[in-house]
Amino acid sequence: MDIGFKGRFWTFEKRVSGGSFTRVRLDRALGSTDWCSLFPFASLTHYTSASSDHGPIHLELNKSDEMRTGKSRVFHYEVAWETHEGLKEEILASWSSAEAAERIADLKEKLYNLSKSIGGWDRRTFGSVRKEMKTLKQKLEKFRNEPGRMGPS
Repeated sequence: MDIGFKGRFWTFEKRVSGGSFTRVRLDRALGSTDWCSLFPFASLTHYTSASSDHGPIHLELNKSDEMRTGKSRVFHYEVAWETHEGLKEEILASWSSAEAAERIADLKEKLYNLSKSIGGWDRRTFGSVRKEMKTLKQKLEKFRNEPGRMGPS
């Protein structure tokens, strides 16, 4: 059975012969009854592509209850941080601010505190890049969804 989707209704758009413009859902996610019982929270999302007539799709199998309710935040390291000379200083300051880790729980706490410290440094230094990207994606999606638009550009 088709597991459905979130997002726009098409995954492909193109001007076809005769000059008409078409939008169709070419890509689907299908699951058997057994598969659907293994992945009850599976979801498919259609995204907008900035430069292709095919839209990317994202299949997510399972999200924990914490992730669905937004109670847990995953730390994401950004390679772009390495271009800033203040990163090393921030890491050293955060890591050395706590005592040496003697147990796994201590190490976990040091890593947690380091992630919070770097996250704050990121927002102060780079601003909210993810928020800006989300806003730009929403603007692109709105533009791409305009009924009178005549092409994938």
